Amino acid sequence: MVSIRMIYLYINKQTNELKAYGSLVALCSATGLKKDRFYTHFGRNENKEFENEEIRIVKTEIVRSTNWA
Repeated sequence: MVSIRMIYLYINKQTNELKAYGSLVALCSATGLKKDRFYTHFGRNENKEFENEEIRIVKTEIVRSTNWA
């Protein structure tokens, strides 16, 4: 069986650091970004990516197996 969930990939363009977050709340808490802006951007506007001069955020699926054979 397979479980599909959405995650947010955070890329710092200055350091090339990549981090994966399981929610916008976690991403915004860790980075200091305003969550209301991103709820609108990714939720209501249904965007899959956000980018500016410093960062890039990509909303994507993560597929996990639920079988522990």
